[in-house]
Amino acid sequence: MEEKLKYEICKSSSKWDDFILKSENKNIYSISTFLNDTKFKSEKVFIKKNDEVLSSFNIYIKNKKICEGDKSYSPINFKFFEKKNSSSIYYKKHNIIKLFISYITKKFTEGLFTFDCSTQDLRPFFWHNFDTKKEIFSIKEVRYTSILDINYNFKKLDLNELINSKMFEKFSRSIKQQIKSHKNNDLEIKESVNLNTAFSIIKKTFINQNQKVDFDLVQYKKIYKKLIDEKKLKMYVVERNQKVISFCIFGIIKDYAVYLNGGRDGNLNEDYSLTYCLAMSAVKLSILGVKKIDLEGLNSPKRAFWKQGFGGTLTPYYKLSMKNS
Repeated sequence: MEEKLKYEICKSSSKWDDFILKSENKNIYSISTFLNDTKFKSEKVFIKKNDEVLSSFNIYIKNKKICEGDKSYSPINFKFFEKKNSSSIYYKKHNIIKLFISYITKKFTEGLFTFDCSTQDLRPFFWHNFDTKKEIFSIKEVRYTSILDINYNFKKLDLNELINSKMFEKFSRSIKQQIKSHKNNDLEIKESVNLNTAFSIIKKTFINQNQKVDFDLVQYKKIYKKLIDEKKLKMYVVERNQKVISFCIFGIIKDYAVYLNGGRDGNLNEDYSLTYCLAMSAVKLSILGVKKIDLEGLNSPKRAFWKQGFGGTLTPYYKLSMKNS
C-alpha cells in the first residue's frame, strides 16, 4: 500500500534550512543563502506525510521552464530514514520521487536539473516514461565528482602528521611528491575571511587563460560573506613571505564539506602550493569534525587527474532532461 504523501510550498527559510541541516544528503547548495540569492526564481517544495517533512527539493524557473540555475547541484534532500531494511528505504524514496515527478510534469513542459551524487537511483523517472509511453525523461549528461574521506584522528595541523597518516597513503605518488616538496616549511597555511584576495586570484586565473569568468563574482562574494557569517564557509590560504599564493574555499554543513573554489597565483611558476593548501585544509577540516569532502567535479582531464590524486571515491552524478510537450 502506497504512503499518502503531499507536497507543500515552503516560504520559510528557517524551516527549510532546519530540514536541510538534518537531512541525509545535506548539501551547501540546498541552503537558503544559496537558493534565495539568484537571478532565477527559486521554488522550494516540501514533500510531507501528514505533518512530517520527508523530503525537499528546489527548482529554478526561467521563462516557465525548469532551469539549472547557476549552482552545481539541485539535490532532492531526504530525511534520515530508520534503517529497518534497504528495500523499505528504496520504497519510501521511490514514492517521494514519484510525487516530485508528478509535481514537475503537471506544472512544466521542459526542464533541466542536476542532482547531487547521492541520487543514484533514477528508475522512477524511466518507469514514468514506461507508464506514459513517452520519452519524457532522459539522461542529458553523466558527470563525476570525487568524495574524499577525511575521517581520521588528526591531532594538529602538522605536515609531518599528514605525511605519516592513513589518508596520505591513499594519495597518488605525484600528490605525495608535491606535498613533500614543502617539508622545509617554506609555506604557511592560515584560515582567512578576506575574500577579496581569493577572488582577485580567480579573476587573474581566467584572464591568464584567455577565458571569461564563468560565474558572477559579485554575487558569489555576497553569498560567501553570508555563509561566513552563518559559519557555513571556511577559507584557507597559503602564504609565502606573508603573501597569499593559493587558497581553498569550502561550504560546510555539519560533517560534510563541498570544495567550492580553489586557486593559485598564476604569476608564479608551478610550486604545488594549491596541492599543499587542499591537503592541509583537509587535515584542518578533519580536526573540526568534517568526515567527507565533495571535491565537486572531475569533468575536465587536467582538473580530474589532480583531484583524483587525493584518493577519493570516483562517484557519478546526473543531469536529467525533461520534455513533456
